[in-house]
Amino acid sequence: PFLAEQVDRAFRQEVRAEQKYSLSIELDHWTDITQRSLLAIVATKSDGRRHLVHLEDVSEIGHSSDRIVESLKEGLKSIPMNTINSITSDSAASCKLAREKLVGSTEYAHVLQHRCLAHFFNRIGSHFGRDETFNDIFETASKLANFVNSNRGLIAHLRERGHRKVTRFVQTRWYSNVSMLESLLAVKDDTVEYLESVHDIGNWNQFMCDQFWPDTKEAISILRPLANCIAVAERSDGSVGEAVKAILDYSLSLFNADWGNSQILTAATSFLTYFSEKKLGKDEFGLILATYALDRRNKLDYLTDQGLEYVCQALVTVARKSGCPKRARDETMPDEFGSFCRQEGSLSKLQPDDMSAAEWWENQADSGVLRKIGLRLSHLKSSSANTERIFSALRLIQAPLRTNFSMQTFSSLAQTKVAMSDHTIDCAISDLLKDLRITDEVDEAESSCIKPSLNRYKPSRRSLETRVSCQSSRNSTSDVKRSLLTTELLREGYDHFCQLIDFSIINEMKESTEEVEDESEEELDMVVKRFRAAHRGRR
Repeated sequence: PFLAEQVDRAFRQEVRAEQKYSLSIELDHWTDITQRSLLAIVATKSDGRRHLVHLEDVSEIGHSSDRIVESLKEGLKSIPMNTINSITSDSAASCKLAREKLVGSTEYAHVLQHRCLAHFFNRIGSHFGRDETFNDIFETASKLANFVNSNRGLIAHLRERGHRKVTRFVQTRWYSNVSMLESLLAVKDDTVEYLESVHDIGNWNQFMCDQFWPDTKEAISILRPLANCIAVAERSDGSVGEAVKAILDYSLSLFNADWGNSQILTAATSFLTYFSEKKLGKDEFGLILATYALDRRNKLDYLTDQGLEYVCQALVTVARKSGCPKRARDETMPDEFGSFCRQEGSLSKLQPDDMSAAEWWENQADSGVLRKIGLRLSHLKSSSANTERIFSALRLIQAPLRTNFSMQTFSSLAQTKVAMSDHTIDCAISDLLKDLRITDEVDEAESSCIKPSLNRYKPSRRSLETRVSCQSSRNSTSDVKRSLLTTELLREGYDHFCQLIDFSIINEMKESTEEVEDESEEELDMVVKRFRAAHRGRR
C-alpha cells in the first residue's frame, strides 16, 4: 500500500502538469477467481500510459447505470475535471447509459463520450458466425484444434518441427478464430505427415478434407484484415482516427470485391449491420468521422458532402462542450476549417505517416479554436483495452492460493504492477529506497533497472494490412450489390453509408498551396456555409 500511495501521488502530480483535455477515462467489469464482480476505472494519458484510479467490488450493488455513475464520480473526484477529455467503455447497455448520464451532469458536461471501437469491431466479426459457411469452418477448425492439442505424440512431433500449440477459440475474443485458423493451416502438412507415420487413417481423412482448406484460406483472407483493425484499435495509445481509417480501408476492399462470393457478401453484411448511424447514433457517428477528418494523414479521403456535414455538426458540438465563445464558433472556426480543407496558411503543413494527429496539432503555430478541437479529438482513445490489461494484471496477482486479498491490497498491488510495466514508478521507487535508507546498498546493475526507459515503452506503430486481398469487382454497380442484400434494413444502411462515404474520393496533399483555383474557392465557400448551417442547427 505504501508504494501504491507513492505511485498514486506521482500520477496526480503528472496530471496537474498536463494540458487540458488530455486524459481518457475507461471503465469495464470483470469477474475474478472468487466470482466477485469488479468495476475498474482507468485513466489513460495521451502517451498511452495508464493508472488504475478506482477498483470496486460491485457484486452486491449490481451493474445499474446509476451505480456506475456514483462509482465514476467517486473515483474521479481527485482528478482535475478540466484534464478529462473523454470517457470510453464497451457497448453494454448499463455502461453506455452511465456514460451518457455522466456527461449529462453539469460538472462533466465538457467530457466527450463514445464506445470502445475495438469491442465494436469485435461485434462485427462475431456476426460472421451467423453465416452457415463461416460457422461450419469455425466448428470444424475447433474440432481439429482440440484433437491436435490433446494428442501428446502429435504435440511432440510439431514441437520438433518448430511449431507451437494450435490456438484455441476464446468465447469473448472473436479474433481468436482467426489465430486458430492460421495456426491450423501452419501445422497442416506436419500433422498429416505424423498421422501417416502412425497409420491414423480416421483423423488423416479429417485433415485431408478437400473443401475445408480452400475455404479456410479464403476465410483468412477476409477475416485477418478485420482482426488487424481490432489490433489497431487496441493499441495502448491508439486513436479513434487511426481505428476509423483502418475500418474504412477494410470496407473499401469489401465494397470493391465480388459480392457474388458468399463469404464476401457475409463480410459486407456484417459490416453494414454494425457500422451504421442506427447502431452508433448520429452524434457518435459524426464524432468518429470528425476525428478521422482532422487527422491530416487521412486527407479527407472518402468523405462526401453529406459526410462533411456530419463532421461540421460534430465540430460544433465539441466546440460548445469545450466552452468556445459563440463568436469563435460562428466566425473563426468555419474559416479555419475551410483553410484546413484547402490546406492553406498555418494549417497547410503535411503530416508524416509516423506522426500522430496529436503531435501534428501540437506543432501548429496557430492557437485558434480548430487547433483546440483538433487536439481534443486527436486525444480520443480508440478502445477501453487498458482496463482489459488491468484485468490481466489482476489475474496474475490473484492465484488459486491467493484469493483472500482485501480490495485495498488487491487494488494497490495492481496499481504498482501497472506502474512498473509503464515505467511511471521510477520516481516512486527512488523515493522509497531513500526513505528506507538502502540507496547505497543498491549496486549499479540494480540501479539501472529502475531508470526511466520511456523509449522501451513506446509502442510500435507498425502498419497492419486492413484490406481484403481478393479479386476486385469494380464493374459491379451499386444497384447490383444493393440487390444482393437480404433485408430492407440492410439496403437502407447501404444507401446511407454510400451517402456519407464515397471510396472514389481521393484527395492529394500538396507541399505548397500558394496558388488556389477558382473551383477550390467555391468548395471553400460550400464548406463555410455547411459549417455555419450546422452551427445554426445545434443552437
